[in-house]
Amino acid sequence: LLTQFHKFEEPSSQKLSSLSTFCLETAAWLLEVSWQSYYDAPGKPTEGGWGEIAVEQHSLREVAHIHNEDNACHALVLKDRRRNRLIVAFRGTSCGNHWN
Repeated sequence: LLTQFHKFEEPSSQKLSSLSTFCLETAAWLLEVSWQSYYDAPGKPTEGGWGEIAVEQHSLREVAHIHNEDNACHALVLKDRRRNRLIVAFRGTSCGNHWN
């Protein structure tokens, strides 16, 4: 099972490291977490939302849930407690009212 891809590059004075790492497990986890942007903040349902957000299952804390009422776009800012990361996930409108 391939879980990491290593790309070795020639050393450069402009780069801090000569090793770039892509972790497939992290990318898959971020994809799963990004789906949370399709859910609404607790007690604030929207027309295109899929229900209430549940980020605790991923050991995340919601920092901000931004909803633009004019075009029904959403941004979600999450704090990953285990990995000490900040995650930003976006979604566009999921209702057809704004597609014209």
